[in-house]
Amino acid sequence: MIPLPPELYEQIFNHLGQKELYPVLLVSHLFNREATRQLYCDIVLPPRAENPLPSGEQLSQLLDTLNQTPVYTLLVQSFDIGQFTTPPRDTSCREIVDVLLAARHLRSLRLPSWFTSKYLSNLQPPPFRLRNLSFYVTCDEHAVAFLAHHPGMEELKWFLGSYVEEPTVLSISRDTFPRLRSLSIYANGLIIGSSSLAHLRTYKMDYLYRFRSLWPAVQLLSVSFLNFSRQEFEEISSLFPSLKYLQLFLVIIHPDNLPELTNVR
Repeated sequence: MIPLPPELYEQIFNHLGQKELYPVLLVSHLFNREATRQLYCDIVLPPRAENPLPSGEQLSQLLDTLNQTPVYTLLVQSFDIGQFTTPPRDTSCREIVDVLLAARHLRSLRLPSWFTSKYLSNLQPPPFRLRNLSFYVTCDEHAVAFLAHHPGMEELKWFLGSYVEEPTVLSISRDTFPRLRSLSIYANGLIIGSSSLAHLRTYKMDYLYRFRSLWPAVQLLSVSFLNFSRQEFEEISSLFPSLKYLQLFLVIIHPDNLPELTNVR
């Protein structure tokens, strides 16, 4: 068989799911090499197509494979294990850190809720530069230091927890993430302190406490679980002059508190 350029194999195998790639590995040495590259490039567990309940055994086997075979870990560009609600074993967080330390080409990362911020201190400095990140950690020095190493971040989802006793100050400036396009922050009692993010187009926040900065480029705002007063609506209108779409979920609003928001749907 005449070998094809590697980029063509990548395009072909990109249309196959994880289950379809497994038999391809057995066809030939050539197919095994190219399919392995595709199999470990984008890791989502459990697979999107199957969408079963996540199994702790699946995650344990994956971590064992990646830690025992570093050549596979070097292929990983996207690593999504965020669906696992409990660690399969006591050493899982440490094993995840070991995988991330070897994933030099990682660009997209989604971590589970039980991966706490203290483990981020073991990734200083990280060997990779992320563009997309989704994680569940408190806003402490470990999280802030970790984010500082990823100035090319384009999409950030930060789950700070449902309940925060004291308002958390999170400073995000245009200089920090110049390429940021989408920001989702989920927390209670969150205060945003920032200079203008001129490139930001989507800003979502659950459990919003107060708007504290003028981000003129924001066009879409999603908020939920709030008691809205007329004054807060007016703040939205004044702080986000380019706002075109306002999404409200489970929001308590008295009809008398509804002002006229021009150009807002």
